[in-house]
Amino acid sequence: RAGLAAQVAERSALKAPQLSSLFEAFQKVPDPRSRCARAFPIGAVLTLVALGLLRGAVHLSTLVRSAQKLSQDQRRRLRLPYM
Repeated sequence: RAGLAAQVAERSALKAPQLSSLFEAFQKVPDPRSRCARAFPIGAVLTLVALGLLRGAVHLSTLVRSAQKLSQDQRRRLRLPYM
C-alpha cells in the first residue's frame, strides 16, 4: 500500500491537452449543487476525482493530497485558484 500511496501523491502524468480535454468533458455535466455551494467548477471537481481514482485512490484524503500536488499550469487549466 505504501507504493500505491506514493504513486497517488505524484503529480498528474497527463499532458496539458489531455487534462484540458477531460476537464471540458466534465464541464458539460449538469451541476446539481446550489449556487452558493459552487466554490470550484464541476469539471474541476470531477476531473480531480477521476484522476485520483484512475491512480488508485480509495480515500478522500488521498484525493485531496493528489490535488494539492498539481502544478500551477494544471491548476490554471482546471480553473482552480493558485496556491
